[in-house]
Amino acid sequence: MEISQALNQLAEIQDKLSRTQVYRGYRPVTVALTSVCALLAGWMCHYYPPSAVWPAIAVASIALVGGEMAYDYWANFSHHQQRLARKVLIQFLPGLALGGAWTAIWVHSGNSTSMLPCLWAMSYAFCLLSSRPHLPAGVGYVAVFYGLCALALTTPMGASRFNLGMTLTFSLGQGLLALILHWNQPRKEAV
Repeated sequence: MEISQALNQLAEIQDKLSRTQVYRGYRPVTVALTSVCALLAGWMCHYYPPSAVWPAIAVASIALVGGEMAYDYWANFSHHQQRLARKVLIQFLPGLALGGAWTAIWVHSGNSTSMLPCLWAMSYAFCLLSSRPHLPAGVGYVAVFYGLCALALTTPMGASRFNLGMTLTFSLGQGLLALILHWNQPRKEAV
Protein backbone atom coordinates (compact mmCIF):
# COMPACT_ATOMS: atom_id res chain seq x y z
CA MET A 1 0.00 0.00 0.00
CA GLU A 2 2.86 2.41 0.70
CA ILE A 3 4.15 2.16 -2.86
CA SER A 4 0.74 2.91 -4.36
CA GLN A 5 0.34 5.88 -1.99
CA ALA A 6 3.77 7.17 -2.96
CA LEU A 7 2.91 6.83 -6.66
CA ASN A 8 -0.38 8.65 -6.11
CA GLN A 9 1.43 11.43 -4.29
CA LEU A 10 3.99 11.70 -7.10
CA ALA A 11 1.20 11.90 -9.67
CA GLU A 12 -0.46 14.63 -7.61
CA ILE A 13 2.81 16.58 -7.38
CA GLN A 14 3.36 16.27 -11.12
CA ASP A 15 -0.18 17.49 -11.75
CA LYS A 16 0.37 20.52 -9.51
CA LEU A 17 3.72 21.28 -11.15
CA SER A 18 2.22 21.14 -14.62
CA ARG A 19 -0.48 23.61 -13.52
CA THR A 20 2.14 26.02 -12.19
CA GLN A 21 3.85 26.04 -15.61
CA VAL A 22 0.83 27.87 -17.04
CA TYR A 23 1.03 31.64 -17.13
CA ARG A 24 -1.99 33.09 -15.32
CA GLY A 25 -1.52 36.76 -16.20
CA TYR A 26 -4.27 36.90 -18.80
CA ARG A 27 -7.58 37.35 -17.01
CA PRO A 28 -10.82 36.22 -18.67
CA VAL A 29 -12.70 39.40 -17.76
CA THR A 30 -10.00 41.66 -19.17
CA VAL A 31 -9.76 39.63 -22.38
CA ALA A 32 -13.58 39.75 -22.64
CA LEU A 33 -13.32 43.55 -22.36
CA THR A 34 -11.05 43.53 -25.42
CA SER A 35 -13.84 41.67 -27.22
CA VAL A 36 -16.20 44.50 -26.24
CA CYS A 37 -13.57 46.98 -27.47
CA ALA A 38 -13.69 45.23 -30.87
CA LEU A 39 -17.47 45.68 -30.96
CA LEU A 40 -17.02 49.32 -29.98
CA ALA A 41 -14.49 49.75 -32.80
CA GLY A 42 -16.97 48.28 -35.26
CA TRP A 43 -19.50 50.90 -34.21
CA MET A 44 -16.93 53.75 -34.23
CA CYS A 45 -15.96 52.90 -37.82
CA HIS A 46 -19.33 54.26 -38.95
CA TYR A 47 -18.06 57.72 -37.93
CA TYR A 48 -14.26 57.52 -38.33
CA PRO A 49 -11.92 55.83 -40.82
CA PRO A 50 -11.41 52.14 -39.91
CA SER A 51 -7.68 52.36 -40.61
CA ALA A 52 -7.46 54.90 -37.75
CA VAL A 53 -9.98 53.33 -35.35
CA TRP A 54 -8.58 49.80 -35.32
CA PRO A 55 -4.97 50.69 -34.46
CA ALA A 56 -6.26 52.95 -31.68
CA ILE A 57 -8.43 50.12 -30.31
CA ALA A 58 -5.48 47.74 -30.57
CA VAL A 59 -3.29 50.11 -28.54
CA ALA A 60 -6.08 50.56 -25.96
CA SER A 61 -6.56 46.78 -25.69
CA ILE A 62 -2.83 46.18 -25.33
CA ALA A 63 -2.70 48.87 -22.65
CA LEU A 64 -5.66 47.31 -20.82
CA VAL A 65 -4.25 43.77 -20.79
CA GLY A 66 -0.66 44.95 -20.38
CA GLY A 67 -1.58 47.20 -17.46
CA GLU A 68 -3.24 44.36 -15.62
CA MET A 69 -0.30 42.07 -16.37
CA ALA A 70 2.17 44.68 -15.10
CA TYR A 71 0.17 45.18 -11.90
CA ASP A 72 0.04 41.43 -11.28
CA TYR A 73 3.73 41.11 -12.08
CA TRP A 74 4.73 43.60 -9.40
CA ALA A 75 1.99 43.03 -6.80
CA ASN A 76 0.77 39.44 -6.97
CA PHE A 77 3.12 37.13 -8.83
CA SER A 78 5.58 34.72 -7.30
CA HIS A 79 9.11 34.64 -8.71
CA HIS A 80 8.10 31.62 -10.77
CA GLN A 81 5.11 33.42 -12.33
CA GLN A 82 7.30 36.47 -12.96
CA ARG A 83 9.73 34.27 -14.93
CA LEU A 84 6.81 32.84 -16.90
CA ALA A 85 5.51 36.35 -17.56
CA ARG A 86 8.85 37.36 -19.04
CA LYS A 87 8.93 34.22 -21.20
CA VAL A 88 5.41 34.82 -22.50
CA LEU A 89 6.17 38.47 -23.22
CA ILE A 90 9.38 37.58 -25.08
CA GLN A 91 7.44 35.03 -27.15
CA PHE A 92 4.51 37.41 -27.80
CA LEU A 93 6.44 40.56 -28.76
CA PRO A 94 7.94 39.43 -32.10
CA GLY A 95 4.48 38.81 -33.57
CA LEU A 96 3.29 42.15 -32.29
CA ALA A 97 6.34 43.92 -33.73
CA LEU A 98 5.92 42.06 -37.00
CA GLY A 99 2.28 43.17 -37.26
CA GLY A 100 3.24 46.77 -36.57
CA ALA A 101 6.08 46.67 -39.10
CA TRP A 102 3.90 45.07 -41.77
CA THR A 103 1.24 47.70 -41.20
CA ALA A 104 3.72 50.58 -41.49
CA ILE A 105 5.35 49.17 -44.61
CA TRP A 106 2.02 48.28 -46.19
CA VAL A 107 0.48 51.72 -45.65
CA HIS A 108 3.72 53.59 -46.48
CA SER A 109 3.95 51.70 -49.79
CA GLY A 110 0.55 53.05 -50.77
CA ASN A 111 -1.20 49.69 -50.73
CA SER A 112 -4.90 49.40 -50.07
CA THR A 113 -5.86 49.20 -46.41
CA SER A 114 -8.34 46.44 -47.24
CA MET A 115 -5.69 43.79 -46.52
CA LEU A 116 -4.79 45.14 -43.08
CA PRO A 117 -7.37 42.98 -41.25
CA CYS A 118 -5.73 39.88 -42.74
CA LEU A 119 -2.28 41.06 -41.64
CA TRP A 120 -3.49 41.86 -38.14
CA ALA A 121 -5.35 38.56 -37.67
CA MET A 122 -2.33 36.65 -38.96
CA SER A 123 0.04 38.55 -36.66
CA TYR A 124 -2.16 37.92 -33.64
CA ALA A 125 -2.42 34.22 -34.52
CA PHE A 126 1.38 34.15 -34.61
CA CYS A 127 1.53 35.87 -31.19
CA LEU A 128 -0.81 33.31 -29.66
CA LEU A 129 0.98 30.34 -31.25
CA SER A 130 4.36 31.64 -30.11
CA SER A 131 3.32 31.99 -26.47
CA ARG A 132 1.05 28.91 -26.45
CA PRO A 133 3.47 26.60 -24.58
CA HIS A 134 2.94 28.67 -21.43
CA LEU A 135 -0.74 29.47 -21.87
CA PRO A 136 -3.76 27.37 -20.84
CA ALA A 137 -4.92 24.46 -22.96
CA GLY A 138 -7.13 25.51 -25.84
CA VAL A 139 -5.34 28.74 -26.77
CA GLY A 140 -4.02 26.98 -29.86
CA TYR A 141 -7.60 26.67 -31.11
CA VAL A 142 -8.00 30.44 -30.81
CA ALA A 143 -4.80 30.90 -32.81
CA VAL A 144 -6.20 28.58 -35.49
CA PHE A 145 -9.42 30.62 -35.48
CA TYR A 146 -7.44 33.81 -36.11
CA GLY A 147 -5.43 32.09 -38.83
CA LEU A 148 -8.59 30.91 -40.59
CA CYS A 149 -10.09 34.37 -40.28
CA ALA A 150 -6.91 35.82 -41.83
CA LEU A 151 -7.43 33.50 -44.80
CA ALA A 152 -11.11 34.45 -45.05
CA LEU A 153 -10.19 38.13 -44.95
CA THR A 154 -8.02 37.70 -48.06
CA THR A 155 -11.02 36.73 -50.17
CA PRO A 156 -12.62 39.47 -52.29
CA MET A 157 -15.67 39.54 -50.01
CA GLY A 158 -13.52 39.65 -46.87
CA ALA A 159 -11.29 42.38 -48.25
CA SER A 160 -14.29 44.50 -49.26
CA ARG A 161 -15.76 44.31 -45.75
CA PHE A 162 -12.87 45.78 -43.73
CA ASN A 163 -14.89 46.84 -40.70
CA LEU A 164 -17.23 43.84 -40.56
CA GLY A 165 -14.33 41.42 -40.96
CA MET A 166 -12.33 43.07 -38.19
CA THR A 167 -15.31 43.31 -35.86
CA LEU A 168 -16.29 39.66 -36.27
CA THR A 169 -12.74 38.34 -36.17
CA PHE A 170 -11.59 40.17 -33.07
CA SER A 171 -14.82 40.24 -31.06
CA LEU A 172 -15.43 36.51 -31.58
CA GLY A 173 -11.76 35.60 -31.23
CA GLN A 174 -11.25 37.52 -28.01
CA GLY A 175 -14.56 36.21 -26.67
CA LEU A 176 -13.43 32.65 -27.38
CA LEU A 177 -10.07 33.36 -25.74
CA ALA A 178 -11.85 34.73 -22.65
CA LEU A 179 -13.98 31.56 -22.43
CA ILE A 180 -10.93 29.31 -22.68
CA LEU A 181 -9.12 31.32 -20.03
CA HIS A 182 -12.18 31.09 -17.79
CA TRP A 183 -12.50 27.32 -18.23
CA ASN A 184 -8.82 26.84 -17.43
CA GLN A 185 -8.76 28.90 -14.26
CA PRO A 186 -7.66 26.95 -11.20
CA ARG A 187 -10.66 25.99 -9.12
CA LYS A 188 -10.75 25.57 -5.38
CA GLU A 189 -10.93 21.91 -4.54
CA ALA A 190 -13.81 20.76 -2.36
CA VAL A 191 -12.68 19.60 1.05
